[in-house]
Amino acid sequence: MKFTTAMIIVFLSLAMLFGCARRESRVADFYGLSYEQAMFNQIYDMDAGKKNMEPVDSHDGKAAASTVESYRDSFKVEHKITVEHKVKTGSYEDM
Repeated sequence: MKFTTAMIIVFLSLAMLFGCARRESRVADFYGLSYEQAMFNQIYDMDAGKKNMEPVDSHDGKAAASTVESYRDSFKVEHKITVEHKVKTGSYEDM
């Protein structure tokens, strides 16, 4: 009986020891990988802006200016200030 109890205690102690052993999580294994991939993809081709130096012919100057002006006007908000005062008249007994 004592041997069986001792074996159970040893088994449970080992199970608790190995069960609580710290292992790096999967998140820690890949920590920073998405950041590194984004940086790599952004600087993949350093000459990307130098390859196509031709002017853009899709918008003429007036159409582009009109588009930019309407875009900027969309942020302008007219603020109407309204002040309303309510004055209750009457005697004190009416309350």
